[in-house]
Amino acid sequence: MNLRRILSFVVALTLSVAGVLVPVTARAADTTVSGTVTLPGGEPASEGGWVWPYTYVGDHWEQFGDPVDTDGSGSWALTLPAGTYRFEAGAPYYWSVYYPDATTVEDATSVVVGDTAVTGIDMEVRDAGIPFGGISGRVVSEGSPLEGAVVHIYDSEGYELPGFIPISRPDGTFFTFRDPGAYKVRVTKDGYIPVWVGGVDEATATEFDVVERQTTKIGDVSLTAGVLPDGSAAGRVVDGNGEAVADAWVFSCVAGTGDCVNTMTGASGEYSYAALPTGSYEVTVFPPADSPLRPGNGEFQILGGEVTTVPDIVLAAPEPLPGNTTLTHVAVTDNGEPVVFWLADLTLTTHACQGAQVYYAMSLGSRILHEGDMAEGPAGTYSATIPKAYPDHGAAHIDIKVTCPGGTQDDRGFDIYIDPSGTVVNQYGVPLAAATVTLSRSDAEGGPYAVVADGDSIMSPGNRRNPDVTSSFGEFGWDVIPGWYKVTASAARCDSGSTDQLPVPPPQLDLEIVLSCQDAPAPSSPPKITGDAKANSTLEVQAGTWPSGIGVTDYQWRRDGHDLAGAKSQTYTVTAADAGKDLAVRLTLKRPGYAEFTFVTEAVQVADVPTSTQPPATQTPTTQTPATGRTKQGVAGKVAKKVAVGKPVKLPRRSTAGQRLAWKTLTKKTCKVKKKKASARGLKPGVCKIRAKAPGSATLLPLRKAYRLKVVRAKKH
Repeated sequence: MNLRRILSFVVALTLSVAGVLVPVTARAADTTVSGTVTLPGGEPASEGGWVWPYTYVGDHWEQFGDPVDTDGSGSWALTLPAGTYRFEAGAPYYWSVYYPDATTVEDATSVVVGDTAVTGIDMEVRDAGIPFGGISGRVVSEGSPLEGAVVHIYDSEGYELPGFIPISRPDGTFFTFRDPGAYKVRVTKDGYIPVWVGGVDEATATEFDVVERQTTKIGDVSLTAGVLPDGSAAGRVVDGNGEAVADAWVFSCVAGTGDCVNTMTGASGEYSYAALPTGSYEVTVFPPADSPLRPGNGEFQILGGEVTTVPDIVLAAPEPLPGNTTLTHVAVTDNGEPVVFWLADLTLTTHACQGAQVYYAMSLGSRILHEGDMAEGPAGTYSATIPKAYPDHGAAHIDIKVTCPGGTQDDRGFDIYIDPSGTVVNQYGVPLAAATVTLSRSDAEGGPYAVVADGDSIMSPGNRRNPDVTSSFGEFGWDVIPGWYKVTASAARCDSGSTDQLPVPPPQLDLEIVLSCQDAPAPSSPPKITGDAKANSTLEVQAGTWPSGIGVTDYQWRRDGHDLAGAKSQTYTVTAADAGKDLAVRLTLKRPGYAEFTFVTEAVQVADVPTSTQPPATQTPTTQTPATGRTKQGVAGKVAKKVAVGKPVKLPRRSTAGQRLAWKTLTKKTCKVKKKKASARGLKPGVCKIRAKAPGSATLLPLRKAYRLKVVRAKKH
């Protein structure tokens, strides 16, 4: 499918359905070119047909000038300067074609235009399989075209259809696609009195029929400058038994805007609004505090000067989760309604007869969010993964349809609340569990703000706890009536933080409160160095396992606590200079958009390089001990017999069995051991006693061996 052809089709349809004829600018030495455009089967493209010439520019064909419309017989004509051209033709609801019958301009046949008129450029558009029709017209005021008017299309049940809402163009024309059916039209514009086309209200407005692949023309719609007087609305809130629900919050908002009004129901469940501007309103009702009922919704329209009676809004008790069904990622509200996080995929599981066909649907109001089949396995157990609900949220419902072999139905369903949670995180982007979050409210921007009382019906039954604590994923959230809000968060070993003041509506979704905390993130499995720590071997650092989104941005290998120049990759080749040294890695980690931090691995010690200066006679031989069956080990290397003041001596690092030695000073007043070196303290001669220890195993005896070093004065030079 060619993108240029699609765009040409849309542009041409917009122009032609409104009956707009765009003349081609006259040029010197113009010549007339003409032909016809027909529909499949030979019928003339008498409504909305068009032709667009192309000329070759550089290395490609490019549209030349403006398209020309066909007349009532499908004929067209335009004047062009001498040159070589190709032509594209189109019509509403059909794919365009390039002369004579090509699908791309590159495959079209060129037409040479000279001094003589060119005729017979006939083209037949192709069937696009488009199953809908359209509505077109023109908006005027005092006979002149009116730009920017909004054209509202309502179906036979009085619902304004979602999707593309046409707005009149500078010449006053408009067009919209619609499925075949019957529709009513209402036109509005700020500063003008709205009009129902063909009537004074919805009941008396003209119903227009839309037919597949045809445009229904409603003609001119005239608007008069002025403003309608305000109207009013009244209604009632009841429970499932028809009993009045008192003290319920009722807030009504102009559809698609943040313009809302709040009120509460009286003892008989009644509520009313005075002086409401003309428009369509969406109503939400929160049940009173301590009520087991769910929120309810409705809608109504205000027409200037009229009193609107809103149909009763019914608040029902939540339908519980059946005992044979489970849903992951579930919490429970105070009234027993399951709560799911809007960013979580859900696993739905139910038990039913074996070999059944099982289908689920998750809906929000009248709209299905997700649906699909549930797979069996093991026998009699059915499951499905429901994608995350984001950005949808609020009171929803899940239906499960079970058709057993033989046609028996075994259906079940339950209500859920989709939580539009915000998140509390630290400066590294890690969610903070069990952080305290507090909601404050004001009637006006700028405050004063007051903490919302715990259990207040200002908050939806989905969560009426305030203060609240975040979940294990750092989540928090409330649904609330219109107003201005702030959320404050605090956590152990962290500074507190707060949102800016937030207007509701619109819904304040995806809030994130970032706290500055003392502790860096901790890995569930720490980074570590792997490989053989000896000369010419390659070591590698494993990044470890960190909270979601955190990754390594830099590696730095270190020797005995100092950075190694240029050693900044995940691997490192051990050199002779590393013999007997400790190697570690400092990792720099970061979650995109947050602060970075570092982590240093546990060090590994590189093996000493054996030297010929260590006489074999000084090593303790390895022998088998018959009594235990375990091997005896000694110190691998020569231990000095004396140590001079100010001149440390090196101590062996390994036992004869390869175990790492731990040295300890037994005479702390005369000497000390540090980094496998012994050194004398003070200036007085004496005796330095030290001891070597190495662990044993099932086949190896532990080592404990003491040495005496004579402390002498350093020689003077």
